[in-house]
Amino acid sequence: MLEGMRRLCALSLALACSCAALTGLDDLSVDDAPLDPGDAGGGASDGGAGPGRDSAPSEPADARPPSDARGDQPDVAPAPLCPRDGGLEAPLDPRWALRGSASGPVALGVQLTPNAPTQAGALFWNVPLPFARFDTEVTLRIVAPQAPAADGIGFAWLDAPSVPATLSGGGTSFGLSGTKGFAVIVDTYRNGDLGDPAVPFVAVRRVDTMTTLRASRRIIRLADGQPHTLQASVKDGAVTVRVDGEVELESVSLGSGASSGFSGYFAAVAATGEHSAAHYVSNVVLRAGTTGACAVTD
Repeated sequence: MLEGMRRLCALSLALACSCAALTGLDDLSVDDAPLDPGDAGGGASDGGAGPGRDSAPSEPADARPPSDARGDQPDVAPAPLCPRDGGLEAPLDPRWALRGSASGPVALGVQLTPNAPTQAGALFWNVPLPFARFDTEVTLRIVAPQAPAADGIGFAWLDAPSVPATLSGGGTSFGLSGTKGFAVIVDTYRNGDLGDPAVPFVAVRRVDTMTTLRASRRIIRLADGQPHTLQASVKDGAVTVRVDGEVELESVSLGSGASSGFSGYFAAVAATGEHSAAHYVSNVVLRAGTTGACAVTD
């Protein structure tokens, strides 16, 4: 009889163990499940595909996107080689280079000259660009509490190996003496000996000699202290100039050989002489070349 009771206890213990095992299976999570043979050695913790699974095979490690968990940083697009958004607010993009009397940004933008005599200031984009084909738009402002205002404001594209370290000359040379290239200038001081028309007017000039290639009619509003847009489009060796969206100078030839253009530097420029005005630029948009992120799109 004692032997029978021992057998009965052993049978009860076996049944209890079987029930416990079955109960454990109900609590077993997918994460606790043993790896399939196909997962072995993969080291993946994201449920990588194995035999009989519906998910797609895992990508090779070098093809996966960066993961913050691994400390990798996402790819950052390189900064554009030209000023495309136009803003000149603080902090100023470090690729802008101030020269001469230029300072800021201030409330009205970058101040190229204060209202003081014999000043010259420039704001250079310190990245070389191709100028056979380019478009630009600059927002400028001339503040002259007294008359006459002088000498003017505009922009230049220079054939130069680098941005000049200093400016040379003021007044009619706009600090660009000793350089070469072309400029579009809002001229606010009439030099009778140079044959200037009534001011203010817009002129396309050679920088090396400051020779006027063509001048516009008088546009009196340009000296009213308000912001105005000055646009230029260079194509096939000629430039077309718009003021506040209206064409003022069309297809002005830049001379023989100009259609091939050159690589150089763009600058907003202003100067004063015996008479003066404060000159500001608050927006610059520039497109240059026919390929790449900065290319002219038309």
